[in-house]
Amino acid sequence: MKSKTALITGGSRGVGFAICRQLARQDCRVLISTSDPDHGQAAVAALSSSSLQAEALHVDLANAMSIEEAYYDLEGRDIAVDVLVHAAGVFPTGAVLKSDPDQMIGALSVNVFGAMRLAHLFMPGMIARGYGRVVHITHAQGEANGGLVSVPSCMLSLGALNALTLCLAAEAAGDVTVNAVYADLKERGVPGAVAGRSLAETAATVVWLIEHPEGGPNGRFLERRGSTLH
Repeated sequence: MKSKTALITGGSRGVGFAICRQLARQDCRVLISTSDPDHGQAAVAALSSSSLQAEALHVDLANAMSIEEAYYDLEGRDIAVDVLVHAAGVFPTGAVLKSDPDQMIGALSVNVFGAMRLAHLFMPGMIARGYGRVVHITHAQGEANGGLVSVPSCMLSLGALNALTLCLAAEAAGDVTVNAVYADLKERGVPGAVAGRSLAETAATVVWLIEHPEGGPNGRFLERRGSTLH
């Protein structure tokens, strides 16, 4: 991992930060993407206190121009992203008919279209170089048969993110893979969610996917490393 660069959205806290920590321990170059520059710098400082290196990158995933600016900034510095982890998330609550449509659209903008724009910009370079790993942090309840009704307004965007994972995996080529890892919704701040896997377990699963040699899982959904669900 020493020669790899990883961009982690939502990397300043929660599961995103846990992933950043584990990747930094593998001597991966870590780019912490966050919409709040102060949070990004705080995360960098926290890693630095453990002698781990990272760089904060300001990206507003709801803003297409912000995503493009980050991409061209990295390109201008000759930084190629080998690993893209989408751990950022916005989680509205309540039933669909009782929720604010604008809030739900905002969640889709970050959770799905932000991920799509990132893939659109970074995946072609991965394919051209012959290596890349894309991992989406999602949940089984985003599946049509996985309990969409539990937090409908939240699961709407996760269901779309799961579908995006499959679409991107189908377009991957060479040693480029696109997978999803199910994270603990309680840890991600979803009210009423039941605690499950720890942040460290989820992060370890992401790292396992990233480090997996050519021919590994693609278009798969995992709860823990080595246990592909489908």
